[in-house]
Amino acid sequence: MTCQSIRLVARLSRDQRGAAAIEFVILAPILIMMLLGVMQIGLYMQAQNALSGVAGDMSRYMSVEYQKDNEITNTQLEALAYTRAVSAPYLLDGARVGTTATNSATQAITNVREIELTMTYQVPSVIAFANMGPMNLTYKKSIYVTVT
Repeated sequence: MTCQSIRLVARLSRDQRGAAAIEFVILAPILIMMLLGVMQIGLYMQAQNALSGVAGDMSRYMSVEYQKDNEITNTQLEALAYTRAVSAPYLLDGARVGTTATNSATQAITNVREIELTMTYQVPSVIAFANMGPMNLTYKKSIYVTVT
């Protein structure tokens, strides 16, 4: 190597111009993916908490209505749960929510009606390009009401 080429290599090794841009180009995709992952986990947890909250609300509602001698049918319960899920404070996407209410096959306690409320929700994906597939949630709650 010539003296001139040695000086050129030494000068380039000390040159810091553009280093920050190159580091950003290398690290930005990783940081963006981590941010999107945190957002996806947040959406999943919010949906899980919303389904749990709606099921708890429906359980309380059924208990109060049965104490007032208002019998609620399974179809009415499904409609009420859906309406509660898509309204404030839960605000779930109505096209992604599903509710079913069925009587338990065997009623274990005399004069007590056991209703199985099942709610499903397809969590929206902010990382659909990662081809993770749909994130489906299912939440089941048994509701017990006294039948007179």
